[in-house]
Formats: sequence, structure tokens, C-alpha cells
Amino acid sequence: MSIFSYDLPGSAFRQAVKARDEILNILGPVIAERRRVIEKNEEMEEKFQVDVALKAKDANGEFSFNNNAVVCMLLGLLFAGRDTSAHAAMWLLIYVLQHPQVYQKAKEEQEMILKQRPSTQKGLIYKEIKQMTYAAKVINETLRVSHVTTVSCRKATTDINIHGYTIPKEWNVIIMVRDIHMDSQIYPNPQQFDPSRWDNYTPKPGTFLSFGMGGRFCPGNELARLEMTILLHHFLLNYKCERLNPEALVSSLPIPVPVDNCLAKFSKLKSY
Repeated sequence: MSIFSYDLPGSAFRQAVKARDEILNILGPVIAERRRVIEKNEEMEEKFQVDVALKAKDANGEFSFNNNAVVCMLLGLLFAGRDTSAHAAMWLLIYVLQHPQVYQKAKEEQEMILKQRPSTQKGLIYKEIKQMTYAAKVINETLRVSHVTTVSCRKATTDINIHGYTIPKEWNVIIMVRDIHMDSQIYPNPQQFDPSRWDNYTPKPGTFLSFGMGGRFCPGNELARLEMTILLHHFLLNYKCERLNPEALVSSLPIPVPVDNCLAKFSKLKSY
């Protein structure tokens, strides 16, 4: 299916372009001022990721990114840090609720963590998170089957031959992440949500791409996993959830999400 962007009044595309222009008007002057500060003091310590982009230069000594390009990078980080993490967390709860055995095993692990906690300790600590081996498998399986990351784009830097097919230099390449994650030769019974497939299993390079790979591997990898682990810990110990439309259809563009936005009712459990 092809996706066309029609710049028509009232269309989602027109609204998106308008919103982007408003963001450019807000962030543009801020980025421009930051660039002026950096140009006056090139030896200034890089305090933020945006500073690295503003100081980057090509082989000719020219700045690699103009102000608009830097703003686009910030928008990309906003989407990657908010929307993808939120959707991954949503699917984590959906899959756990859909599979009672997974729910029970994951809850038992959290209860054991709680029982081993010293009475003087207040709240969850990182050492406990590292002990949640089953939760880590549940999260890996969620990232594999939820398709929150659908594609990864690259450009060939040289002519390359793969299985008899030649990809010319400068061609854009789209890696279909969901096709890799659903390849039965890599993951047997790929449609099945099965955290146990991660028992003593380390995926080969290029077979698990929820956070990309190589030099463009997502820097938010550990943060996203940490957020999902903390959510799972508190949810299993303190809440129960009932989806209002458990059979709701799933829209796949731009990323999979139930058409009702996963409406659900949460209620508090007896405190541990």
C-alpha cells in the first residue's frame, strides 16, 4: 500500500506541516543563538547533544548541519523518546494481560523481589532490577512482536552484493524490522508471544533490531528497558487492569496501536 501526502486544507498532512512550522519558529531562534555562542567560543565544553550537532563539520571545514536540520533532529529525539517508549509500555501490559501464565510467572518474580527486600529499604533499587531475569525476557519478547520500530533506513556507501543482488552506491535501503522479527527461521513460531524463547539466547547481529544496530544504535536503549521494568514491577504488585475493548482492531500506521487507543480500567490491589 502506498502512502501519499496531499497538502489539502484540513488534511492531517497540512496540520502536521503547520505544527512543524510553529515548532521551527519557536526553536529556530534558540538554536541560532546557541550556534552564535559556540562560534564565538569553539573550545566551549559540549554540555548537550545539540552542541555536538552544531559543532560538527565536514571534510571542508563547513558546518554539517544547518539550524533547521538540528531542529529536525530534536523532533526525532522527541518522538523516539516519548512515543515509542509509551507504545512499547502499552504493548507490554497488553501482552502480559493476554497471557495468564506469563502474568503469573512475572508477578511471582516481583513478589520474590519484594520478600527479599530489607525492611529498611524504601522503594525499588537498580540492584533489584538486575535480578528481574524473567521480566527482561518479557520485555525482549514485547519489543520483538510489538513492531514499535517498523523500519530502519540506511544509505549504501559503496556498491555491495548480497545473495546475488547488487545494491549500488548511494542507494537508500529500507530494512523491514517487523519482517526480521517475524522470520520463522530466526524465531520459531514467531506469532506466538513466548518469553521463554529468550532462555539462554543471544540474538545474532542483525536479527533483533528494536533499537537499531551499529553506529546508529539507539542511545535510549537502557532507559526504555528501565522504564518498562519499573512499570511492570509496580503494575504487577499494585494494580489490575481490564481493557474495555479487548478485541479492538489494531491500526498499523505509523506504528501498531489499538484503534481505541487501548482504553482500560485500572483498579488498586491490596498493598504488599
